[in-house]
Amino acid sequence: MPAKVRDGIIYIVDTVTISGTETWDMAGKDCVVMRWSDCLTDMIDVTSGQLTLANIIIDGNRENIHLGTKALGHCLYVAGTGELTIEDGTVVRNHYHFKGQGGAMYIYYGGKVTMNGGQLVDNESGYTGGAIGISAHSSDEKLACTFIMNGGEISNNRAVLWAAPLRPPVASFIWS
Repeated sequence: MPAKVRDGIIYIVDTVTISGTETWDMAGKDCVVMRWSDCLTDMIDVTSGQLTLANIIIDGNRENIHLGTKALGHCLYVAGTGELTIEDGTVVRNHYHFKGQGGAMYIYYGGKVTMNGGQLVDNESGYTGGAIGISAHSSDEKLACTFIMNGGEISNNRAVLWAAPLRPPVASFIWS
């Protein structure tokens, strides 16, 4: 089982893989989704399904990770035919991905993220893309990644090598 519940916190203890269409909406609930201190894998993997996040806090729990204060896996990993939509009330915070790109999320090989609202705050990458890493390493348009930002906030994120909120080598960015 990839999750445990304790004192209003849903702990991710291993990768949660999204393969269908899911909506995680915690409106009216006093609850946080948090990385378990021993979980060093990606928290949420969206490589073939569709996930919508609304009114939910996803906390990387960086202060309590058992690999020093560093997590190996991404908080949100979106690739392949996976699609992630971030709506109002969503907060992705406090994640530290020390070995790679994207403190809050990594979009790879065809992944698509649409941010209509919410916040990506207080995340860090030990490499590039303090909030979002995005890469396809291919000139094949079918493998191009997409990040669409219609609303929301990306703030107080940092990266060691490239401190921009995004790392965009092969991608499509749409700001509206």
